[in-house]
Amino acid sequence: MFVSSRQFRPAGIHVAFALAALAVMMLTCTPEAGEATEPLADFAQPGRVSFGKDEEPARATADEVLPAPLPGSQTGERQSDQVLRCVAFGPYVGDLDPDFGPHPTHDQIDALLDALIGQTPFRCIMTYGVLNGLDYTFQAAQERGIKVIAIVWLSTDGPTNDASITAGIQAAQAYPDTIVRLSCGSEFRTRYGVDFDYIIRDCIDRLRSAGVTQPITSIDTWWEWCAHQSSCGVWDLSADVDWIGINVFPWWENKYSGLFPCTAAADAAEFHIARLMDVSARYPDKDVVLTEFGWPAGPYGYSETNQHTGQQCGVASEDNQHLVVEETLAKLDEMGRGGVLFEAFREGDWKIRNEGPVGVFWGICEGASPYTCRSALARPVGGEATLPDVASTPLEAPDDFVADLGVLAAVLAALIVGVTTLAGAAWYARRRRQRG
Repeated sequence: MFVSSRQFRPAGIHVAFALAALAVMMLTCTPEAGEATEPLADFAQPGRVSFGKDEEPARATADEVLPAPLPGSQTGERQSDQVLRCVAFGPYVGDLDPDFGPHPTHDQIDALLDALIGQTPFRCIMTYGVLNGLDYTFQAAQERGIKVIAIVWLSTDGPTNDASITAGIQAAQAYPDTIVRLSCGSEFRTRYGVDFDYIIRDCIDRLRSAGVTQPITSIDTWWEWCAHQSSCGVWDLSADVDWIGINVFPWWENKYSGLFPCTAAADAAEFHIARLMDVSARYPDKDVVLTEFGWPAGPYGYSETNQHTGQQCGVASEDNQHLVVEETLAKLDEMGRGGVLFEAFREGDWKIRNEGPVGVFWGICEGASPYTCRSALARPVGGEATLPDVASTPLEAPDDFVADLGVLAAVLAALIVGVTTLAGAAWYARRRRQRG
């Protein structure tokens, strides 16, 4: 229907005021960074399907289990520098690839470490391997006052293991104040099984025979350190190590576990601590450290399907990653225990080969220059954590998307007001000419 200028004037003003009011409402209601909106879907409550065992795992409380002193301590007491807040450092960002190359240059390692200490409170890293130029990381860390948990990477290839162990010994002896702990392998038993435990023991024996003084372990999943038992059994390797490092990922439990097939982001921190307490109770004479924990930030809205139950639990998103990380760090703070967040930087597409689409989303910092980190995570160590108010697994619209809608509405309102004003002025001028 055609609308004359006389009809358009009052109608346009009403529409303009309505849209302007809508724009103000959208701008004032835009969530702050980290604030969660209502979940878009309900997910199944956490359940369990056991591996032939009906009992719940024996679970200790934080008050019942305290970290044991590390062997070699002169006083026999737990030292303050043993409570380390660390982050996993993998420099294979962009087109770098640990399997086929290229490998990171010194300049790239420097840039990543500078970004990390410039934007986050972490002053301790955990490294993966000492070959292919990665040993430069220790020099770079020392220059920046960063402590290191160094992993001597192991495989079933004898010559490569020999080179890795030799380089690990050299690095441990060259940087005794920077490298504070060592691990012979990372999830080695998870990848290769119990038949290759002798490779781990050979690495430990060679490090000790060379006079390495740093505490040694073999980092693996909590399931391996519980000897594949829901009640948490004993892995006999415990007699050979100085401390125990466990990796705990409810995200992967949601895909592979029949025991814990469904853990939402809101429950992930509690899951991390429960597994830490289980292993600590089983090995009361060892210092047990949560050496990997985390949650993927993407792809947005992605979930894994459990291989045993078919459940889909846990949602990948920036806000869920923030929630899981902050809650876990806060709980570790309350207990006076350290831990290692996985991971610092979002590494390259090579991770998709083994981990699928979430592989490139574990880091809290971008994997491309200038390596921007989430500012919400940059709080003082031991400080108060700012946690989103989330009662259930959130699936949020990105904050910048909502903000853009508010800006767009404001711009549209301004345009309509301008057009209305011009139309009104034209109408008024025409009426004056008609009267004149």
